[in-house]
Amino acid sequence: MTIQERNKFAMIKAVYSVLTASSAEYASLPAMAAATALLGSMIEEIKKKEKERNESAEGKRGARDAAQTALINAVYPIACSIGAYASEKKNVELAEKAKVTKSELQRLRPADLSLKANSIHDLANSLLQELAGHGVTEAVLANALAKDASFNEAVGGVNTGSTGQSAAISAVENLFKEGDVLLHERLDKLMEVLKEDHLQFYDAYFAARVIKDLGTGHSNGGGTEPPPENPPTPPQQ
Repeated sequence: MTIQERNKFAMIKAVYSVLTASSAEYASLPAMAAATALLGSMIEEIKKKEKERNESAEGKRGARDAAQTALINAVYPIACSIGAYASEKKNVELAEKAKVTKSELQRLRPADLSLKANSIHDLANSLLQELAGHGVTEAVLANALAKDASFNEAVGGVNTGSTGQSAAISAVENLFKEGDVLLHERLDKLMEVLKEDHLQFYDAYFAARVIKDLGTGHSNGGGTEPPPENPPTPPQQ
């Protein structure tokens, strides 16, 4: 959810809590009970869709991390083979080109890791005959290229989002729109029917209808969110 959506969702849950805790106040008003039940269903559906979105994003990040590990495991031994060969030949320049640690590879940004992997591959390919006795073969280099391709594909998947993830985000947006209508056009109006005889309940309801800024936290929407919308004003008498 975006920051604004999380703030609004907290308000919706607070309103639902007030309504369910005070069901006796509107026992004689079936329309209020129906609207409250519908609000509860919307809350559960929002939770479900948000869970689907999170699981999709987590799965793709997991695939990226696995592909990153596979790429490093493929190219690091090649760099070590080049380093061993350079040491044997006392080739300081070659040793410097192949010098890298696994932790350094792990800290690289995705684009930089791919560049480094290709650099190691190309260096080894230029010395393929010389490295034959150090465990570097055409098959080993082909495997490194394949792992790099898989890694770039996984990174692209994380950055672009999947169809399922996009559908879940759209579903959540639509549910919030439906929730706005339910609150403004049904529940807020029905509260006016109860106001005179249930003023404490009325006040508690509209107090819960205020959207509070819960802070930034983690946002999936990116950028800066606009401030929370103004709280609803009870209809004028």
